[in-house]
Amino acid sequence: MTSPDTNETTNEKIAGLTRRSVVKGAAWAAPVVAYAAVVPQASASLPPCVGSVNATGGSYPVNVGVAGCTVANTHWDFQFKITAAAEASCDCDAVLVTFYDNPDRSQLWLNQSTDQPQRYVRKTLALGATGTFPEEGDNVYNVSNDAFVGTIVAPGLTQDALHCLINPSGSGAPPSGGSCDDTDGPMATYLVQCIQDGTPVDFPDGQGEGSINICVPQLTATMCDLPGAGNFRMHITVSNACGLPTSNFVVTNIQQNNDTNFPNEGFSVWSGNQVVGAGVDIDFNTGSGQDQFWISFTPDGGTNIVRNRIEFSGFPGTIGAC
Repeated sequence: MTSPDTNETTNEKIAGLTRRSVVKGAAWAAPVVAYAAVVPQASASLPPCVGSVNATGGSYPVNVGVAGCTVANTHWDFQFKITAAAEASCDCDAVLVTFYDNPDRSQLWLNQSTDQPQRYVRKTLALGATGTFPEEGDNVYNVSNDAFVGTIVAPGLTQDALHCLINPSGSGAPPSGGSCDDTDGPMATYLVQCIQDGTPVDFPDGQGEGSINICVPQLTATMCDLPGAGNFRMHITVSNACGLPTSNFVVTNIQQNNDTNFPNEGFSVWSGNQVVGAGVDIDFNTGSGQDQFWISFTPDGGTNIVRNRIEFSGFPGTIGAC
């Protein structure tokens, strides 16, 4: 990728800047486009002076379209944590990170019905520090003219994250065609620049460029009716492990409501710490007829919390006996 911000002074290359002068003892390999699930990307595949890139918790399917794509469970909200390398492995004073959406697949500023121009957020990271992209208070700008678009707001509101299209299975972009045409490519890209003596400079040969394309762990569930008023059993299995052991998957909460967009609405019918493994049964009691069940789980020891929404249409009348 060539950064589209070629007219900005922060992207100007300075003659004579060498790899050795920027990174101490780095193994210079071209950045890899994809990294798996919520497992940290291997350091050898990251741009120089980047220690790790991870998704952060809170992702869930939102029941509104992105750029006209309205296939169920394809719109997920994401934030990403980028950590600058420690001083021992980076000769920069700090790093400047510019985080770009991919208009074919993601939007930093959501428009449900139409495509948007490419946009970015930008922040400086001290060595060893971690930044969240995007987060509340970040300013969003157009790539084409650096015009200010708006400010990222608190989670749960419209302009609160990177709005990204994924396959309902969690693996990659949704198939092109119909309302989801041309939804390929990475979730996002980013450019890392070395700040030396107060001036951001490019790493040579495009080494500061990276792409993000995570796999999203997914659960699925069935339900049956137990004896006694309001008693039910939910059988939960891992439908997409993203290469992680299923024994790592732990269910922490089941929320019941009638909302297809907000998992914190309604009430909890069960909470705890239940390993999924090859499959697990969770019994609970509810007197409500609300048909949306949000399963919160962690696939990585609590670093990330993912929420899957399972709809049991017509609940409870459509639930058969166990």
